[in-house]
Formats: sequence, C-alpha cells, structure tokens
Amino acid sequence: MTPWKPWAYALSGRNVLPAGILSEPNFGSIIHHQLGATGGLPGYVAVPGSTRPGPPDTDMFVPAYLGQKFAPFCTMGEPRTKQFQVRDLGFPEGMSAERFTRRQSLSDRVEKTLSRAERAGGLTGMEQLYGRAAELLTSQRVREAFDIHAERGEARLKYGDSKIGRRCLLAKRLIEADARFVMVDYGYDWGEYNNLWDNHCAPVQNQLHMWKMCKEPYHLPAVDQAFAALVDDLAQSGRLARTLVVYFTEFGRTPKINENGGRDHWGYSGSIFFAGGGVQGGQVLGATDSIGGYCKTRTFSPADAVATVYKAVGIDPHATLTDRQDRPVPIQNTGEAIPVF
Repeated sequence: MTPWKPWAYALSGRNVLPAGILSEPNFGSIIHHQLGATGGLPGYVAVPGSTRPGPPDTDMFVPAYLGQKFAPFCTMGEPRTKQFQVRDLGFPEGMSAERFTRRQSLSDRVEKTLSRAERAGGLTGMEQLYGRAAELLTSQRVREAFDIHAERGEARLKYGDSKIGRRCLLAKRLIEADARFVMVDYGYDWGEYNNLWDNHCAPVQNQLHMWKMCKEPYHLPAVDQAFAALVDDLAQSGRLARTLVVYFTEFGRTPKINENGGRDHWGYSGSIFFAGGGVQGGQVLGATDSIGGYCKTRTFSPADAVATVYKAVGIDPHATLTDRQDRPVPIQNTGEAIPVF
C-alpha cells in the first residue's frame, strides 16, 4: 500500500486505489463548491497546507476534478515567524498598492479583448484563482484575519509557543472573520522542528524514545493545549454552536512500542474528536481492548467521519457532482454520518 493512500482517504472520504491518489477532491474543496466562500476569504484555507507525505513527496491538498477555483488556499510558511504575512499576503519589494491597482486595471482591459468562448476550462479556473489572489492582496479585512501578530501576548500564551499552537491561533482568527472551512495540518516539519507525529523513531528521524517524545512540550502537550484553547475561545465568543471542530487523523499508532522506541502505523483503531456544530458533548462512541489495539464495538471509517462533517454543514454525501468528463459522480461512494448529534 502506498504510504499516502490513507491521507487521500482521510482528505476525501473516498477509499481510492493507489493510482487514483490525486483523483478525488478534498472534502474542504467540496464544501467550498457546494456552499461557497464567506467573509471575503477563500472557501477552503489550509494552515499551512505544506505537508507532502511520501516518498516521493506528494501534494495531497487538491481540488481534483472540481478545478482550481476550489483549490485550497495554503498559507505555507510558519505562522509564528515575522515573514509569514509578508511572504503570503504582502506585496513584492518595490510594489505599492497603487502600482498593483494600475497593473490589475491594465490586465483587466487586456483580458476583455479576448474571446471567452475560446478559452479552455482550465484557463478560466486559473483566472478565477488569480482573481482570488488579487482580492487577498487588496482587502485590508482579509489581511488582518491572517495577521496573528495582532494577537495580544496572553492570547498567544493560551495557545502555546508551538507550531500547532500558532496554527490553531490563526484558525481561530480566520473563523472569527467568517471563513467557511479551515483545516489545520500538524505537518511534516523536518528542518527547524524535526517534529513529526509520525514517531517511528527510525534512526534517520533522530527522535526520542516514545515515552519521552510524548512528554515533550512541542509534541502531545502542545496539541492538547492548542486544541483546548481553540474550543474554549469559540465557546466564549458564541461561535462554537455553529462551528464544527474536528480532530481527525487517518489512522492510529501501534499499541506496542517498536524496537527503535517508536510506534508505527496502525489502521485497526484510532481516535476522532468532534466538538461544537450541534454535537452532543460528553459522548464516547466505541471501545477498544485493554491495550487500545483492536475495536470491540462498531467501527467507523474516515468515510464516516467525512460524512459526519457533510451532515453538520447541510450537504447530502449521496448527492452527485459532475467530473471532467461530465459524468455524475457521488460525493461519497461509502460512509454514513457518525451519531454524534
């Protein structure tokens, strides 16, 4: 099995064959397609959207047959750094807002001279993507939503000085600005962090033994702190009731530590958390054996988790879309909503 296949399953809700890894749109793209964008923001924002599982490295954040109009806006970079905003939403050096507006006006006049009837569908999608990028550059409200440096020190401390803390803090700001769909990705960050959730502890990873790794402040404690802060802030602002928060992964980890001191991929059991958006809190659905290895009750798949998200936002997962060949394609071919509501 290709190592990215579970990623495709989790991001699309469709258990594709290895050859079809990039053939299915992320469910964030489908939500954008079905419900539209809100708040002047992209309909699907991926924070940071830079994870490339592999080998070989593969970009899994795709709109597939929906086209580039519904591609995720990937913030890339690191939200905690000063360069984050400048890199993604700032003007290039030597480019002022006035000069950009003049260039945009010239571009619009040139484009109007072309016959739209002769353009390929892919080109139209790219034009829409460029138009969205221009809006991001020129909208002060949108730029402010992405500026986590505007957060007070106490708010930053609440989420934690970690990569996942900064990413969840940015997600909170985007939700407050009425973004339709925001995905926070824990990510594969070799370089500066060498901080992966993929804790095999293989020699090349240079990681601590699992019993130490899970206690590192940037690892499990950071995730716990950031997730709790996000849910708490949404609850205090009154947004949690209409915002579904999902803590989701494609599989669990082996119940036994391997010979290197790590834990490997484990598809037999794992955990998903739902909060807000009409979810009835305090529920635990399902149970495993004493070592957390195998399920003893009904199991739920990534397709079920994605169907649950669709149900929460009012999308029928059995409705059909049209692919590139104008064929009707069901949004999901398997999966039923988990009874969390």
